[in-house]
Amino acid sequence: MNRFFELNKSLVLTLLMASLVVPFIWILYPFWLTIILGLVFAVSLEPLLSWLEKKMKTTSNWALVLMLVTLTMLFIVPFAFVLIKGTQALWIQLQKLTTPESLELLKIYQKDFISQLVLLKNYGIDTDVIQETLWNAGQKAGTFMTSQLGEILSQIPESILLFLVLILSIISFLMMRRDISIKIKKVTWISTEGRQILIQKFVTCCRSVVVSTIVTGVLQASITTIGAWIFTDYNGLLVFFITFILSFIPVIGAGPVSLVMALIAFAGSHIGSGIGLMVFFAVTSIADNIIRPWLLAGSTEIPSIWALFCTIGAVVTFGLPGLIIGPLIGALTIELLPILAEEYKK
Repeated sequence: MNRFFELNKSLVLTLLMASLVVPFIWILYPFWLTIILGLVFAVSLEPLLSWLEKKMKTTSNWALVLMLVTLTMLFIVPFAFVLIKGTQALWIQLQKLTTPESLELLKIYQKDFISQLVLLKNYGIDTDVIQETLWNAGQKAGTFMTSQLGEILSQIPESILLFLVLILSIISFLMMRRDISIKIKKVTWISTEGRQILIQKFVTCCRSVVVSTIVTGVLQASITTIGAWIFTDYNGLLVFFITFILSFIPVIGAGPVSLVMALIAFAGSHIGSGIGLMVFFAVTSIADNIIRPWLLAGSTEIPSIWALFCTIGAVVTFGLPGLIIGPLIGALTIELLPILAEEYKK
């Protein structure tokens, strides 16, 4: 037996490593996307942690604690509050849509809107058919939104667990960053110059994706909320919540929120408010389709259109985490592939 192990040492060691790695990957399979996101956020937060260490002149752990407490108070707690309150407000509004009074009010809005299209009768168009179609579409949309929100609420426990895994992953990667850096420097199969360029490009891509996603979402939500505050009496928190969530959806974006409010205003004969909301709709759409790609392409070499393609494909494949995973994969491919090809030639 010992003779067999001596002769097949490489094979035996490979099997032993596989027997450890395969179960390890298998049990972490439900969290691998979350762990990748944790790595991306950890890379983005590393400069802040290094700056705090220099200012505090203390150990990494105390600087990490201070950074986490600060970020929690400034971002996580307000976002959680908006998320909870926004979900509650949205649920209440959707429930109200099922009341007879709300249904009758929606019908009145539809009739007012159809009355604005009376000129279409001169072209042989039956406005009654349009009204019935809009009414049926509105009912289906309300039912769909209610069911989707109910499904989202049922997934809150799982989302909390994944959020906890995300936070712990960020902390773990930040605590291991020096060990990881030392191990990377020991890599000999790539040149020192190529390794430095690869690390720099990877860090740049991670930060660009995180910044472009969050900044665009907050900007769109803020613009739409200001429009709602000026021209309507809607709940600003609810508008901000819906817009911020929709801002993460490629192509659709947050523009439809202002558009829907504008159509409701036109249906209620509030022409001035409708025009104003249409202006906000245009501004929000520009922010979604120009600012996000501009922020991403401004610090990476990926073309804006390919960043959009990668985002859409990743969302279809991975769901919501694809909003960050997709642009990251696209940017890393564009940035790192030429460097690796050059190293291969060497």
